[in-house]
Amino acid sequence: MDLVSIAAIAVIAYIAVMFIIRMGLIGMYLYFVLTWIKDDSQSSVGSDQFNPNLNT
Repeated sequence: MDLVSIAAIAVIAYIAVMFIIRMGLIGMYLYFVLTWIKDDSQSSVGSDQFNPNLNT
């Protein structure tokens, strides 16, 4: 194999590895953002703070 073929294979391998790393980082970012949104949407205040008669 000549030097051009080796360089082409190296460029293709580099692009593939960078694509996989980038998709992994985007996936982790979306996972943490979506879990943060889901946790944020739940109310952390109990109803007994406003009306203690609601607890039976």
